[in-house]
Amino acid sequence: MIGDRKSFEKIAASHEHDGSLFFKSDVPIHFGLAPGRLDVMGGFADYSASHVLEIPIRECTFVAVQETELNAWEIISLDSDGAPTRSFETTGTECLSWSYSEAAGKLDDPGSAWAAYIIGVLLVLRQECDVPLPRGMRVLIATDVPEGRGVSSSASLEVAVAAAICDLTETVVDPIVVAALCQKAENIVARAACGIMDQMTVICGRRDCLMLLECRPARIARYVNIPTDLTVWGIDSGVSHSIAGSTYHDVRVGARMGLRIVQSLPDLQQLSHLAELSPEEFHRIEEHLPEEMEGRQYLEKYGNWSDAATTVDAETVYRVRVPTRHPVLENDRVLAFAEHLGGEALDGDYLGGLMNRSHQAYSQCGLGSDETDLLVELVNRNRERGLFGAKASGGGSGGTVIVLGDAQASDAIREVASEYENLMGYSPYIFSGSRDGVADLFR
Repeated sequence: MIGDRKSFEKIAASHEHDGSLFFKSDVPIHFGLAPGRLDVMGGFADYSASHVLEIPIRECTFVAVQETELNAWEIISLDSDGAPTRSFETTGTECLSWSYSEAAGKLDDPGSAWAAYIIGVLLVLRQECDVPLPRGMRVLIATDVPEGRGVSSSASLEVAVAAAICDLTETVVDPIVVAALCQKAENIVARAACGIMDQMTVICGRRDCLMLLECRPARIARYVNIPTDLTVWGIDSGVSHSIAGSTYHDVRVGARMGLRIVQSLPDLQQLSHLAELSPEEFHRIEEHLPEEMEGRQYLEKYGNWSDAATTVDAETVYRVRVPTRHPVLENDRVLAFAEHLGGEALDGDYLGGLMNRSHQAYSQCGLGSDETDLLVELVNRNRERGLFGAKASGGGSGGTVIVLGDAQASDAIREVASEYENLMGYSPYIFSGSRDGVADLFR
């Protein structure tokens, strides 16, 4: 584990590449960092303008950058033990000339796709904020945030890169603007259809608080303190997921189709987002939504949309009704969770029930997995030991399960992890504790 900034600074100063120090000792090194996050409620409904409840985790991604006299951008990624895992190099003048679409095309192969998250952030900072990027620089990255586990390793990387570059160039950018730019980089350069909750959380989240975010597109409604007698954990299932994968994309497309169909109904033409509907309003018009719809049929009737993150494939049959229903009901669950958590008479079982229903919705949308289902089942077997409920995190299809429980239930969490290891042969990492987001790095 890297642990903290001071530990990473030592790693950066001593890292060798091709037999010599990666960074020159007489040139300033600039640093950025950003945590991952736990998605307590809301999940992938953020792209339909739902409310979400998020909290940053202790684990961070760290980035160091140094300007050089060479016409080259050299990027090296380290594992949590400080060993190199991946590298990418190109000329600075070439990268500076790329459009977003050119960058996406050039960074589309398996060997360089990881670099799209970094190059994408550099390009949007330059093109949207006129950040004066140098032709030559070296970038070193290390992270304690596991990849593909539903705890927002991508947003953590993007924001850490942005923070280091802003420090290097002495640029001040509004933190919420940074979040939107990092989302844009992920959508159009890395070609991953994320919403904005991840970037907002790692920048604007607070320690020991749930950030209630209204994703329209990014308004912080309020922060909800987690009572001292409750704790949120994350248990890694060991199954990687990717929001760039077809399942997540297809669910998101199905919801977007549903929105367009709903907007064609009387009195709903002015509807902008699915999450604006109440459950009662949705149930009233639900029968107008098909269970499934072929892409060609949709395109012929409604046409395509201008969305950098998603496109309709004419040959694909998309589920429509269930993906459309999810953000409506999830938004209602999120608001109920936040209201109850901020009330006086706290009922852990009620909150856990909301999480369990949220998890069931993942499977209904096609984003479940046997491993996360098993973890949720193991958690619910331990209700008498102070665990109230659990749900998959982020985009689903594996990843991390979020658990709510009594603050004294650490032994029960460890028992769940141990039983999971006995059944699956995988020892899950347990996320525990939180930290503040990194908004101050951009002010």
